[in-house]
Amino acid sequence: PVGAPVVRAAVEDPAADAPFYGDLAPYGHWVLVSGPGWVWSPDGVPAGWRPYTLGHWVLTDYGWTWASDEDFGWAVYHYGRWYQDRINGWVWVPGTEWGPAWVAWHEGGGWVGWAPLPWQVRWRAEVGLEWGSININVALGPSAWCFVPTRHLVDPELRHHVAPASRSFSLVKVTHNVTTYTYIDNRIVNQSIKVEGVGRAVGHAIPRYRVRQADTPSWRGGGKVKGEEFVVFRPGVRGGHPPDDRAAPDERNGNG
Repeated sequence: PVGAPVVRAAVEDPAADAPFYGDLAPYGHWVLVSGPGWVWSPDGVPAGWRPYTLGHWVLTDYGWTWASDEDFGWAVYHYGRWYQDRINGWVWVPGTEWGPAWVAWHEGGGWVGWAPLPWQVRWRAEVGLEWGSININVALGPSAWCFVPTRHLVDPELRHHVAPASRSFSLVKVTHNVTTYTYIDNRIVNQSIKVEGVGRAVGHAIPRYRVRQADTPSWRGGGKVKGEEFVVFRPGVRGGHPPDDRAAPDERNGNG
């Protein structure tokens, strides 16, 4: 009837069910891309930005663990995958399985390199990483890789030692794939780079820290060393399980 109030249906964001949707909203936006589907794109990152560059590596009881300097690092470097989209650049593919980092590794000639695992690579506790038909050298172009001299791998100022992206083309060729993730005592452990080799390059033994779950969301940065512990915020995920050492072995893949 004329004059009747217009009732507008609420339009729901199709990405709203993605893990950490609300947590990541202040730092970026969600877009639909071909392949992975709904992904998160960080706002305000500088030109040439790549994931796993603003932070450093820490050795924990989960192996090599990424300590991000970015406020959203607790989520996007420990859950899910990254994907280099042709239009949107680097975007995060949501996931529910916590890991110390989800990257591929290269090593050789005094260099260590890492790159975000392709979004199609899945994790199964009894198998490990499932690559399927993915060829790492095809799925990850040279521009996806970060390389540093081995002696700087654990440097807190790691970003200043990353080789220019233009050198990645040659460094990929002189290094080899050493990506190794295993399941030990109900933990996903990143054993890709031998600790002893890093210690020799650095000139001293590499300290190892025990991962401890932060009690409050105030630790939502990428994690911090506190005494003999690496404290990091690791929330449970809707549709997933809380990523603590008491959780039962699980067959969920890294992409949820």
